[in-house]
Amino acid sequence: MTTQSFGTPRPLWRVVLFSAITLLAYYGYYKWVIQDELRRYNGTGWSGAVSLLPFGLGVTLPLILAWLDPDVPSEFGWFSLPGVIWIYIVQFKLYRTVNRMYRDAGLPAPLVVWWLFIPGLNLIVGLRQIHFLSQFWAMKQQTSIVDPIAKALPVLFAAIAVAIIGLVGLPASGWAVPLQPPVLMGSLFSFTGERPTNLGVNGGFLAPCPTSPNCVSSQSLDQEHQIAPFTYTDSALEAMQRLKTIITGLPRTQIVQATDTYLYAEFTSKLMGFVDDVEFYLDPEAQVIQVRSASRLGESDLGVNRQRIEAIANQFNRPSAASASTASS
Repeated sequence: MTTQSFGTPRPLWRVVLFSAITLLAYYGYYKWVIQDELRRYNGTGWSGAVSLLPFGLGVTLPLILAWLDPDVPSEFGWFSLPGVIWIYIVQFKLYRTVNRMYRDAGLPAPLVVWWLFIPGLNLIVGLRQIHFLSQFWAMKQQTSIVDPIAKALPVLFAAIAVAIIGLVGLPASGWAVPLQPPVLMGSLFSFTGERPTNLGVNGGFLAPCPTSPNCVSSQSLDQEHQIAPFTYTDSALEAMQRLKTIITGLPRTQIVQATDTYLYAEFTSKLMGFVDDVEFYLDPEAQVIQVRSASRLGESDLGVNRQRIEAIANQFNRPSAASASTASS
């Protein structure tokens, strides 16, 4: 049996720190290694050598020529241009690869690829690439990676991204689509994000939490994301009806799907319009309702998802709620 090869989670703080103290030597190593890791994981792609050697040769060739012969015309400096163009191509392909891996995992694509070509935004998307690739490897290996930079600057990984999209344009197949003023303003103050495609019940399990702390799940095995499931003593039908009544009465909540054993709702924050995806799965044999609540955007949720589930659990377990459900049925 062949075990799929995963990359090493390298949190953003470590890449930035090591790159600074080695004058970007570590950053070159990082770029080389992740290309090889992605090639092994995906079974295709460019190696570290193919990605970086043309750039290194293009940048250093004019310097070598000038060192060997001081009479070399300055126009030979243009030899570096193909190397610079090549590294942009490599970065463009890298960002698209990371987005595709997230989509294949049923998660929203985290990178806006065309930011690569805009000064200022290219730095932001580069930092986001380091962060979200690290999070992806950690998720695949079912480990948790603490990233202090992402925690200290959550706006870098959520709000500012969507705000700038609203100001500049929406990405479509990796490119910008200009917005009309009314749509622009709506995008600027809308932080809904994309609905994940991995929601639902698969083999009795809800989707696992990502490594970021903005998710809780009663089926999670790690303490950071784990939360207790709901228990019930009445019938499964009564329990789900009671739960549905509670969810319906909560503000800024929309039930997207509801069956006898599954309920999925979207919760929208009041101020910025951030959306959380909340799921409930009733297991009649264990007489429990498994729960999962996760934010679509950002890194930290300041405990909102955990507080929400605990508040719903308190309502669900109130004797008055159970009595009201029985009376209505």
